[in-house]
Amino acid sequence: MIKHQGGCHCGQVKFRTDYDPLLVTQCHCQRCRRLSGTMTFYTIFGDDEVLFERKMGQYDFLGGSGMPMRLFFCQQCSTKLYYAADVFEGFKLIVTGSFDNSSDFEPQAEVFTNNKMSWLRDNGCIQHRFPEAGLYDRLQIMIDNLEKRSA
Repeated sequence: MIKHQGGCHCGQVKFRTDYDPLLVTQCHCQRCRRLSGTMTFYTIFGDDEVLFERKMGQYDFLGGSGMPMRLFFCQQCSTKLYYAADVFEGFKLIVTGSFDNSSDFEPQAEVFTNNKMSWLRDNGCIQHRFPEAGLYDRLQIMIDNLEKRSA
């Protein structure tokens, strides 16, 4: 049963998953802001939990943590679909706006709050705030959520 699905703007790349994300994060780092034009919202899934139907373009860069990242996008319309970070090996960070029903997801965590625009507010959904990357803390949250999924 498909729980969530989405794709790029032109429809060339589609994806689907039977799972809910392990974590939904809002990133305020300058690199994400420059790549997306604003802060980035992404959902985190295990690599094998999301099926993509087409080959995508890839852009390699260093993330806000200074660690290598790869951005995957539609080669036709340039829609950014997901990130893969070396530090989160085995996971896909899927751009929330690429889901058909992106309003199904609210961020539970935000990172690089030291770069957050002062006028941004949340509706109370943010449970975890990290001034920098919060890598180990986010990994622990993902592991905890994965264990809940298995129970």
